Amino acid sequence: SRLAAAEGDRERATQILREAARCLAREQGDVHSLEVRAGLAFHAARIRDVDVGDATDAGTPEELFESVERWRAASHRVPPLRPPDDPETAELVRRLRRVRRVRHRDADDELTSTQTEVSMLQGEITRRLRTVRASHADTDDSPATAAEARRATEERHATLVTFHEVRGTVVRLVLDGSGLRQSVLGPVAELTTVASRATSDVRAAAVARPSMAAFLRAARAASLRDVDTALLGGLEPDGTVVVVPTVALASLPWRALPSLADHPVVASPSVTAWVRRGVASHRPTTVAALVGPGLPRGREEVDAVARVWERHTGVGAVTTTPGYAVSADVRSALATSSVVHLAAHGHHADQSPLFSSLDVADGPVFAHELAAPVAAELVVLSACDVGRSRGRAGDEPLGLAAALLILGVQCVVAATNPVPDDVAAAAMVDLHHRLVDGTDVATALRTTAREVEGAEAFCAYGSTWSRT
Repeated sequence: SRLAAAEGDRERATQILREAARCLAREQGDVHSLEVRAGLAFHAARIRDVDVGDATDAGTPEELFESVERWRAASHRVPPLRPPDDPETAELVRRLRRVRRVRHRDADDELTSTQTEVSMLQGEITRRLRTVRASHADTDDSPATAAEARRATEERHATLVTFHEVRGTVVRLVLDGSGLRQSVLGPVAELTTVASRATSDVRAAAVARPSMAAFLRAARAASLRDVDTALLGGLEPDGTVVVVPTVALASLPWRALPSLADHPVVASPSVTAWVRRGVASHRPTTVAALVGPGLPRGREEVDAVARVWERHTGVGAVTTTPGYAVSADVRSALATSSVVHLAAHGHHADQSPLFSSLDVADGPVFAHELAAPVAAELVVLSACDVGRSRGRAGDEPLGLAAALLILGVQCVVAATNPVPDDVAAAAMVDLHHRLVDGTDVATALRTTAREVEGAEAFCAYGSTWSRT
């Protein structure tokens, strides 16, 4: 590509890079492991940087937009493989679930042998998943164009805000009714620091002791204002705001930023993921409401959610479990119901994000064991932290919510920080009342955040969703 550019053939130089991006998506689609998919994007990052750099220097805003998008979250453009049934891997997962369940009860875990066993089991499971390969040769892995994105923003009354990095700088692209425009925001290191401080302060305020609550609430508000100014300063959005962050910004509580308080908000791994997934459901609504152990109001919450849907005519089957759900119940619900509500303790594993999990009766259910095909269009995770993600330079987010999106779920509702049990219970019931009435998820969350203090922790990921 550089040789072609040096010869003055910019069209050929760009075509070579486009083919490289298609090759990346095809290679990602041939493996099951989301970790390997992210690793492939990481190793393609130098090619992406050439492409984005060239478009920055000589391209139009539309060319820059398309250059960024063809590399971003490419793995979301190809369906995941279903790994073959492997009794040995299944047994390793069962052992890990059992050890992790014991570990959560052990306050002195670092002084025991369980951490060593957890690491060994996770390593062996990861090694096995990396070997699963197949072929998705017929998959349409093309990214959304600027024209497609413009039509979607007009049809859905949305403002699209994307962030990308080029040569150590964060750049913002905004697409709305006024067109496509670019803003240079500042050094990556500075903005990453501002975002990290906001994330930390939000988490600290969520678990603050009474003696520190006022101080930490003030710190949280100041940090959110700082990140809002740094990332959204000068923005005057209209309608739903669709945010496409870099991986360094992906765990921000977007719903809590002051500039977005009056807007429906969706955080998406890529423009393509948002554009290609619709808003309204095209099939009858069926609901599964499940609860894990350890939540004082968990059973009350899922029973109330089930009643909300059962009382509405036109809704199909509504299923719950009489006791606490087990991992098989979670997988079954995702495979059979269009709306899945899970109330459980959540854990984001930052060093091994595909071992992020939800606590159920037989131990954690892990992100990596959720497999295609899924029927779920909307998954509501009434849990702490599982909206968080971790990524590499390839802009491929990894975490529980991200794993559900790559499986094909249209919309995931999740929080990026701890949420008190009473807040979660009140917010989730309020949210489902609005969903039953036909309000889309992003709009419903905006209203719920106004009605229930603390509910701004929950955000819609991927796209939004409506039953009508």
